Amino acid sequence: MEFFAPVLECVDRALDEYGEGAKSAFCANLRDTFGFARQELVFNPEGFEQSLENTFSTGSTFYERSITREIANRFNLKLKDQFDMVGAIVLAKEILSKAEDQIHLTV
Repeated sequence: MEFFAPVLECVDRALDEYGEGAKSAFCANLRDTFGFARQELVFNPEGFEQSLENTFSTGSTFYERSITREIANRFNLKLKDQFDMVGAIVLAKEILSKAEDQIHLTV
């Protein structure tokens, strides 16, 4: 789980743009509605996206764009759809998984 911390840092930076209240509301909805913690979002990006939509309704696209932008910048992703947050999370997770595999091969 710790290995995916860079993705979580991107999410935190993006949510921080909107203030602590928005971030707290989102984390509470994620936990209460979907039964998982923010730290687990890399394993369920679709549930994460649904939680954003449930929490922020039509405003969720602003959050999704911010999160996607942060992830794309951090991992130097070239996305076909620049607003595909789920795709960005999946690609970032793949990059980190490959890096982890390389670490295990060299140890």
